[in-house]
Formats: sequence, structure tokens, C-alpha cells
Amino acid sequence: MVDPSDKVSIRLIEKEDLRRIVYWLNKREVADALVLNRMVTYEDELIWFENYLQDDKKKVFAIEVNGCHVGNISLFNIDWFHRRALMSIFLGEEEFRGKGIGSEAIRQLIAIAFYKLSLLRVGVETLSDNLNAIRCYEKIGMKREGVQRSYVNLNGKQRDMLLLSYIKNE
Repeated sequence: MVDPSDKVSIRLIEKEDLRRIVYWLNKREVADALVLNRMVTYEDELIWFENYLQDDKKKVFAIEVNGCHVGNISLFNIDWFHRRALMSIFLGEEEFRGKGIGSEAIRQLIAIAFYKLSLLRVGVETLSDNLNAIRCYEKIGMKREGVQRSYVNLNGKQRDMLLLSYIKNE
């Protein structure tokens, strides 16, 4: 659990965060959880960041614990008309996992989605066997919506994805 003395916060990512993000995205456990099938270079991430700055359908936040960047959480595929988005999250360093940091970051992201961006629904897709992530999502109140069978190819194997969502006022 999050130590009461720890302050978990989220802030929009900055260019200075990119090297750290590239390092994390190239870690096997992070890449697999995000279903990334290739290595990411700093140059790739720099191009992505420049495009991201012009994209109103994405909001990417750094997760900080006591001011230290430990992972990312994002809203993407934001549909302003239907007032919905998907989210993703990762904690880059193993020592920060399983302590409630992700749950707190998700709570903050959902508050931003609902009360600052006026969205009504935040969904998430995760590997159906990613039990730690599923437990985290359900802990904050997300509901299972279904399984997308054989949905992604990860390391040469077709894998199922579970879809969960959080609906405002539910």
C-alpha cells in the first residue's frame, strides 16, 4: 500500500522525461504489458512526442511519487463527441508496483477525465492473464465488459485482451 507519507501525483509529460520513458518501454515486462512488439529509440520517442503535442486525442501524464517520476498514465483515443477515452498505465520500476501507486494514479486520471475534460467513460484493455492489472482496475471500480479473443500477437503468440471500463455516475 502507498505509505501515508508518500505523495502520488500526476503531471503532463515533458520532453525531459523521454529518455527515462524509452528506458522503461524497452524493459520486457513493461513492453509486454503494453503489447509493444518492438524496441523504442529515443529518436522514435522524440518524433512521437512532437506529434503528441499536436494531438488533442491524447493526454499523457507522468506518475510521480514524492516528486520522482516512476511511470506513465495516459488517456488516448479521446472521442470528444461521444465523451469517452481509453487509458493505459505502467510503472517503470518494479519496486513501485503492488503498493497502490497505480490505483491512486488511476483515481487522479479518472477525476481529470470526468471533471476537467468532461468525459463520461474511461475504458482500458489489458492482457486477460495480467491479474495484477485486473485486480488494480477492479479495485478502483472498473467493471469487466468482455474478452477480445485472440486480439493481439505478443511475442509470436495470439493473446486475449480483457476490456474494462469506469462510467461516470455509476
